[in-house]
Amino acid sequence: MGDFADICKLEQECFATPWPVEVLYEDLCANKNRYFLLKDGEEAVGYAGIWMILDEAHINKICVCPKHRGKGYGRRLMEGSRRRFGGSERIA
Repeated sequence: MGDFADICKLEQECFATPWPVEVLYEDLCANKNRYFLLKDGEEAVGYAGIWMILDEAHINKICVCPKHRGKGYGRRLMEGSRRRFGGSERIA
């Protein structure tokens, strides 16, 4: 559950209206949804949330900790999402 705690912390730090923990947990546990946590060493710096709908991958959330913005982490999350779901018919 350490990764989930990191995602919850990032959610609070990065969004003006963060999702409640229960909603985030339900979304994370949904069968076709994927979340990727990006760490720099032991520190969580960002995450991406992807919804799989039929043959499409929808980027639901991408966030990077405010103190780590401007370092290319958002780009890494986007590129990793594209690589992971490049076989999907579409990614949005």
